[in-house]
Amino acid sequence: MKKYDYHVHGTYSSDSSLSYSELIGKAVTEGYTQIAFTDHFDYLPSEAIEYGIPSYVEYINSIERIQALHKESISILAGVEIGEFHRVNAYTLPMFQHRKPDLVIGSIHVLPDGFNVSVPFNETMSKKQIIDYYTENLAMVEESPINILGHLGIHKRYMTETPDETYAETIVDKILDIIIKRDIALEVNYSPFRKPYGKFLAEPSVVYRYLEKGGRLITIGSDSHSIDNFNDYYNKTIEELIDCNCHEIAVITPRGWETSPISEK
Repeated sequence: MKKYDYHVHGTYSSDSSLSYSELIGKAVTEGYTQIAFTDHFDYLPSEAIEYGIPSYVEYINSIERIQALHKESISILAGVEIGEFHRVNAYTLPMFQHRKPDLVIGSIHVLPDGFNVSVPFNETMSKKQIIDYYTENLAMVEESPINILGHLGIHKRYMTETPDETYAETIVDKILDIIIKRDIALEVNYSPFRKPYGKFLAEPSVVYRYLEKGGRLITIGSDSHSIDNFNDYYNKTIEELIDCNCHEIAVITPRGWETSPISEK
């Protein structure tokens, strides 16, 4: 089985302790074919003030040196994770003029009211906030030049039970329709296995709906921020994807998206 991880954070992300060299060593040992470093580039003022913004030029140069050093042992992609892309176009698009990343994850962390859905929170989100979360995802996939929709449903990561979000299903279906139309991959992010929720996101029911609609581009992301995160739930994710009747994952090639079998049933 070929293994791919398209969501890994190194030390250019302020919340990560993962060194590139340590990660690559483990990836090679564990038999990965390709990985993508996708450090955070978050330009919302609240995020920039809290976490800072790394130098994109330094970041790309660093990844390119690593790519050259390890090209015989593993394929390494220079990716980025950009939060709220559709709201920060003025800052992110000039980055691509310097050097377009190999892949771009678009994700929503902060709602228009400032509520951060990606960190632990004790309060209950209102229906309006949940609708706002999915509406922001819809706007992002409609408007932004992204390759992957990251961790759809991240606000559930610290929950202990699956909430009733049937009132948001119409918006979720629109998101799935748009990403299929635009060839944006749906990420299966397995970081919630480390959290109380215990399901990958986008969760199995959403993956199943995506496949039923004819979607074919699913990526796997560990969302690693430490060496212990990498590969910890990869096999469990594969098993549960197969249970969703998914048997291929999407991979980046010089020709664009292609698919690779994940396992034999």
